[in-house]
Amino acid sequence: MTVSPPADEPERLRAVTTFDRNVVVTAGAGTGKTTLLVDRCVNLLVREPSPVPVNELVALTFTNKAAHEMKERLRARLEALAGTGNGRPRSPGDAGPGETDVLCERYGLTAHEVRRRAWEALQRMEQSHIGTIHSFAASMLRLYPLEAGLEPNFREGDGRLLDRRFDACWARWLDGELSGAGPRTGEWKRILGRFPLARLRELALALCAENVDLEGLRGGGAPDDAVGSLRDWLRRMDEAAADLLTRHPEQRKIEQAVAVARRVVRSASFDFASLRSGRTGGSPRSGETEGVLRSGRTEAMPRLGGTGVMPRSGGTGATVQAFPKEPVDDEELSLLSGVSKPPKGWSPEDFERAKSLWTAAR
Repeated sequence: MTVSPPADEPERLRAVTTFDRNVVVTAGAGTGKTTLLVDRCVNLLVREPSPVPVNELVALTFTNKAAHEMKERLRARLEALAGTGNGRPRSPGDAGPGETDVLCERYGLTAHEVRRRAWEALQRMEQSHIGTIHSFAASMLRLYPLEAGLEPNFREGDGRLLDRRFDACWARWLDGELSGAGPRTGEWKRILGRFPLARLRELALALCAENVDLEGLRGGGAPDDAVGSLRDWLRRMDEAAADLLTRHPEQRKIEQAVAVARRVVRSASFDFASLRSGRTGGSPRSGETEGVLRSGRTEAMPRLGGTGVMPRSGGTGATVQAFPKEPVDDEELSLLSGVSKPPKGWSPEDFERAKSLWTAAR
């Protein structure tokens, strides 16, 4: 039975054989993206002129399962071309009896040369960089650990490893802080009178996010430097969210997620401003509003509703920008992890900014 080529065969061929520019392929699940990527790798390895050495080949995906499948399918294709495997294709798009002829005609090679190049690639297959984005980034960092400020024996972590490491460090740090001989007993009494310990743990864990500038927060080691850096970071998060919502006024899931992230940031700003004001204990007074410290600036921030500016006394020139109290429930928080790609009208740059906001809010 003769199988007709897909309707987009010319586009697939261009994606496989275009090497002088970047190529972007957008397609749904099950449409042959992995097969196309393996096709492109095969063509890079046997093309004429300038075949790519397999140890210079980089093919990255998101999961270990997908990376393993890609590598195994490429190995099967090369085995079929080199004549060292069973020759059975693993999917309709994989190497069949006529692929050697196609490559010979496309690049002006003999069948013997195609087999030789495929065989050489097989011998060094394990030197290729076919894996996940995380594993590739880790391999690069291991080449230059000192320049990257890392220990040479560092490990890539997942969420579970981070949680275990954080719990151990947090418990050890609290033991020293909350003991009778702790260096900040008075400060802890004031803070714990206003916030539960679990809330403080959440804040500390949030500071482990990759988009938090820890060096900036450390500053010169002085508490006021760290306070100013944290205040400025919260302000930048709020301004970024306001800018996105102004330019994307729609009410789709992504815009709702940005609005939720902004409310979370403002809630954190309120907690921070409360600490800076020196209030201890008790619940917020009736009508109390959320505040964001503004250093040396008095202009109003973009609004989500009625707002007011209340100056604080002190020598820093800081002001408090006030917002109505808007609690965020669990259903709204679920929006922060429910958008996987930019919708129509959103640029990749704006989508990356939104993802940074969601990470900070989570």
